[in-house]
Amino acid sequence: MFAQNFTSAAPPYALPGDPSIASGSADYHPELIAPPRIYAEEIQAITSFFVNRERTPWSDFAVHIICQTIQIYYPSYNYIHWRFDGMTGVLLDRQIGLIGSLYDYQIYPSRDGSLWRVSILGSFFEIDPVTLEEIPDTRQDPAKYGAIKILVPLVDRAQNLAVLKTSSEGNNQIGVYDFTSGALVRRIPLSGAPVNIFAEDERRCYVLTSKNLLNLLDYTSGEILSTLKAPPVEAGALGSLLTWDRFLRRLLLYTWRASAIDGACLSSFAGFYPVPVAIGITQAIPLLPPRAGRTVPCLVRAYGDAGEGIPGVKFARAVTGPAGFTGAPPATDNDGDAIVSVMCAAMGSATIDLWATV
Repeated sequence: MFAQNFTSAAPPYALPGDPSIASGSADYHPELIAPPRIYAEEIQAITSFFVNRERTPWSDFAVHIICQTIQIYYPSYNYIHWRFDGMTGVLLDRQIGLIGSLYDYQIYPSRDGSLWRVSILGSFFEIDPVTLEEIPDTRQDPAKYGAIKILVPLVDRAQNLAVLKTSSEGNNQIGVYDFTSGALVRRIPLSGAPVNIFAEDERRCYVLTSKNLLNLLDYTSGEILSTLKAPPVEAGALGSLLTWDRFLRRLLLYTWRASAIDGACLSSFAGFYPVPVAIGITQAIPLLPPRAGRTVPCLVRAYGDAGEGIPGVKFARAVTGPAGFTGAPPATDNDGDAIVSVMCAAMGSATIDLWATV
């Protein structure tokens, strides 16, 4: 489970006459300035959302949001690149105009902080962290990886690996490839179709799936370490995009919302930290057949919203019938499990009740 601890401000839209977008007469999208609306632009789609290392007045990293917009001026659409301070969420600046080309899609940060962008043509390439333009001789052709198209990339140059969702993987798989040769190293089954990849450290990454679950993988061994439910998208949202903040080790969720009555932008991003919170306790499972005069160990587990075990949960217990507790740990262990011991005093049936307050 993720707990929200941060919300950014919503960036302001431009007003009619703003020199950053004004080009000739306002001949397009008159609905944008129909009273009581007063703003000359509005988000039409989210194209990229990522965190990058750069110096700001408050921190050493910034959050970037790139959106396609509609506007009242020629050519009726545009691209806005908003940049926020990573620590405070304060808007730093906005840039206008298409970065790259219409054939370039989302930007993905990799393990070393480099930025990579996918193309409609199926390839992906590294971009300059300042200009966001393609760095020459970095384009990776999908044929190198035995695929027709690369959908989601994560590059780990230090270990010469690329974690990719390509057209060759099964629907619920991610592939790990040799970055130099393109040879397949392994494929890892997931809890859903991968839609994004976030580098966590030197060997682990989060993979966001179509079921809104985050699988934490050790891509060097192929092991799934844990599964968490990603923060839900709020009701009524027009769209959203997630990214990982590797500087503060938190998840960021950008929510695209309908504009205010006057047309003002209400879209913003929020920060979430993974927090182990139990939502239930399993029924006690006897590990030995209950018999009169026998002490029976019973296994219980505290679990989270994705079924993961939650450690450190303190629980209360009660038993009715010809039985009594002879031992129990103070809380669940690192796997979310606990074994309580029940002494069966006589023949009959007994009921064990367990509960916890979180």
